[in-house]
Amino acid sequence: MDQKHTPNWGWMLYADFYLSALGGGLLVLASLTSLFYGPQYVNVATFLAPIVAMGLGSSLLLLELGHPFRGWRVFTNPKSFLTLGASIMTISIALSLLLASFYISNVPWSQSTGLRNLLSVLATLTGFGVAFYPGLLLGRMPGRPFWNGPLLAPLFLLSGLSTGVALFCLIEKIWPTGAQFAFCSFNILNTLFMAAQLIGWSTYVYLKRSFASPKEVTALRDAFAGGRGLLFWGGFMGLGLVLPGALYLTCGAQAAMVAHLLVLIGALMMRGFVVTADHSVSLEFSR
Repeated sequence: MDQKHTPNWGWMLYADFYLSALGGGLLVLASLTSLFYGPQYVNVATFLAPIVAMGLGSSLLLLELGHPFRGWRVFTNPKSFLTLGASIMTISIALSLLLASFYISNVPWSQSTGLRNLLSVLATLTGFGVAFYPGLLLGRMPGRPFWNGPLLAPLFLLSGLSTGVALFCLIEKIWPTGAQFAFCSFNILNTLFMAAQLIGWSTYVYLKRSFASPKEVTALRDAFAGGRGLLFWGGFMGLGLVLPGALYLTCGAQAAMVAHLLVLIGALMMRGFVVTADHSVSLEFSR
C-alpha cells in the first residue's frame, strides 16, 4: 500500500527519526558497556529507555502515515524498506526488554553470563541498524535531491550514537549504578562524535554545492534559504556540536550535563532541518 504525503510534513516524522535513533544509539552504548565493562555499569533503566524511545517513535510514524490500527501491514511486504526498518526496530525492542530482565533477580536466566553477552552482541548490531536506517531510507528517495547519496545514513548514525552517549550519561546521573564510572572517557567519546559530525556535515554540504547535479544544488540552496540556514549552522552545528564538544573537553560534571542536553536538542534540530528540507515534490512511502 502506498501512502502519499504532501510537501507540508508534520513534526511526527522527524520526531520518529530522532526517537528511534536515540533509542538505537542508547541500546548500542548500554550493550557495549555491559559487554566490555560489566553489567554492574548498566541498570535496568538504561535498557528500558530504548524501548520507550523506539516505541514512541514507531507510534508517531504510524500516526504520520495514517491508519495506525493497520500498522501490522508494515510487516507484510518483505521487499519494502519500511518492513526492514520495522523488523529491525521490533527485534531491538525485544532484545532491550530481554536485557532489562537480567536486572530482575527471580528471572531464571538472570545469572546466565553467556546468554547476556550473546544478547548484548545482537542488541549492538540491531541498535546500529535502527540508528542507521532512517538516513538510508531518505538517501534512497530520488524525489528529494537534498537527501540523495550515501552520506546521509552515516551522519544519522553518528547523531544517534552521540545522543545515545548523552542519554546514557544522564540516566547514570539520575539513577546511578553505584559502580565507579569513568564519565570523562564517555565525554571524550562524544567529543569525537561531535568532531566527526562537523566534518561529515561540512563535507556533505561541500559535495552537494560543488559536484552534485543541478537539482541537488538547487535543493541545497532552497534548504538553507531564510532562517533555515541559521537553524542549521547556528542551532545544530554551533549549539548542538561545537559548544557541547568544547564543554566535554573540560571534563567538568556540570559542563558535561549542559553538553548532554545540548547534544539532544541539536540532534532534534538536525532531523527537523533535514526531513523538512526540499519540498519540491510529494513523497511516497511503500508499505
